[in-house]
Amino acid sequence: MGVMTCRDQSESHAEPMLSLAEIRELFTSLGLAVLERLDDGTIVPQGASLDWLLASSFLEGFLPEAEDFWAQAKPGRVRSGLCTDVDSEGRERHFEISATLSGNRKLLIVESLDGEFEERQQLYQRAREI
Repeated sequence: MGVMTCRDQSESHAEPMLSLAEIRELFTSLGLAVLERLDDGTIVPQGASLDWLLASSFLEGFLPEAEDFWAQAKPGRVRSGLCTDVDSEGRERHFEISATLSGNRKLLIVESLDGEFEERQQLYQRAREI
C-alpha cells in the first residue's frame, strides 16, 4: 500500500491556495452551507443563502445548544442530529447542523443529508422485505 504525502503551501512548487469563490463552490458541491452568528444575534449566510433553513424551527431550537458550546470556547463541534423540515415548495429537507468556532467567529455548518437519508430509507425498506 502506498504512502500519501502532503506538501506545505510554503513549498515553491505548491499550487496557490483556493480562492473564496472556489471554497464556496466546494462547500456547495459537498452539500454544505456556512452561517455565522453575529454578536447582535443575527445569522448571516457565508455563501449561498438557505432561506428555507433560516425559517426553520430546527435552527431556532438548536441555537441555545450552539450558544452553550460557543461560550465554552472548546475545539470541535456540537451536532444537532438528523433534522427533517419541509421547505416553502413542500419538499422535505434532511440535514444536520453543527456549531463550531473559527477564531472568535461563531459558525453553523449545515450539511444536506437528502441523498444519505434516501439511501438509508431504501436500505431499511429492503431489510423489512427480507
